[in-house]
Amino acid sequence: MAADPALPPGELRAAAAFVRQRCGVDLDDTKGYLVAGRWQELLRESGCATVGDLCRRAAGDADLADRLIDAICTKETSFFRDSHPFELLTRSLVPDQLARLTAAGGSGRRLRLWCAACSTGQEVYSLAMALDRSPQLDSSWATTVLASDLSATALERARAGRYTQFEADRGLSAELRQRYFTAASDGWTVIPRLRQGLRFARLNLLDLPAGLGDFDIIFCRNVATYFGPDDRGRLFEGLADHLVPGGALVVGATESLVGVTSRLDLCRQGRSSYYRRVAGAAGEGEDGAGRAGFGRRRR
Repeated sequence: MAADPALPPGELRAAAAFVRQRCGVDLDDTKGYLVAGRWQELLRESGCATVGDLCRRAAGDADLADRLIDAICTKETSFFRDSHPFELLTRSLVPDQLARLTAAGGSGRRLRLWCAACSTGQEVYSLAMALDRSPQLDSSWATTVLASDLSATALERARAGRYTQFEADRGLSAELRQRYFTAASDGWTVIPRLRQGLRFARLNLLDLPAGLGDFDIIFCRNVATYFGPDDRGRLFEGLADHLVPGGALVVGATESLVGVTSRLDLCRQGRSSYYRRVAGAAGEGEDGAGRAGFGRRRR
């Protein structure tokens, strides 16, 4: 099959239904070229004559289904992408959450973050670098970061923490490379200290496990833009379920929760904005005590 934008409408509808059911990504009628190009190799390997045949086979083959979704997922990312959310993190979100946790009391001094679409890892390592350089976090605080993605191949690269010179040049200053990476023949590798407190997991944001736990800050940027209205609502309701009352959600610059959920309030801070989890539901506590997690003490 050639990478042709004129994929027959019936074939595109079959692909769109398959993808939407499994991960929420909405492929409109302009995405024929995307399906044709990214599934070309899998179509040839499987011996299927059409995209519809490929989707039907994948319905009974979990490995093939995973490979199809992995191929269709967009993996565009870079270190400190868009910069403003990371400035917001250290300038406002971290101090606000530490103040909330301190005021709530309790025995735990743990800040929990979730990078909910980490792709090949540049965003989660950017978060880790920002936290490491945050003056408010001293040795009395433990910080933990969950990094998740639906793409198995993206997660494998994120866990490895190895980046080419081209990838490192997209967002990393020479000072950050020297401080947090070791040079290799083909690029740069994240130092072990930056990995402490990080955990990687493959998660479908529309089908989250019950034992995931709660987080003080969630980054889920440039994900909802690929979803239709119904799945966008499911996404943000699911994220709200795992955000502590008073916790912060950071989304992409072009993404909006207006009319999507009443559980998250828009907050503006300079040129940046984020959403705060509304408190007040029966049985909701503010201290986060007893939350399952993993972590390290700040040095």
